[in-house]
Amino acid sequence: MRNVQCKKCVNLHNEWCDKKIDSPDIELIRDCQYYRAKTNADIIRAMTDEELADFIVGQRFSALNQIADKLGVDVTTAFIVGLKNALDWLKQEV
Repeated sequence: MRNVQCKKCVNLHNEWCDKKIDSPDIELIRDCQYYRAKTNADIIRAMTDEELADFIVGQRFSALNQIADKLGVDVTTAFIVGLKNALDWLKQEV
């Protein structure tokens, strides 16, 4: 691969390249045979449980209005309840 940026590569973890065994300047454009572009799924896989729970609930924010109406609470309270439930679900064993 020619002219790729490390910050867009799936092999970069905590500013360290697992394939080249180095800590590159993530803004630098360089040639790399190991480059593989990150996908949305790669970004999701790298999320912490808390980040993923926030993402799931955030994507469903419109549904929170319906939950808030059903529970008779404000949207913020419904979001907190939804976030806790999503986090609990993510931590359950399969």
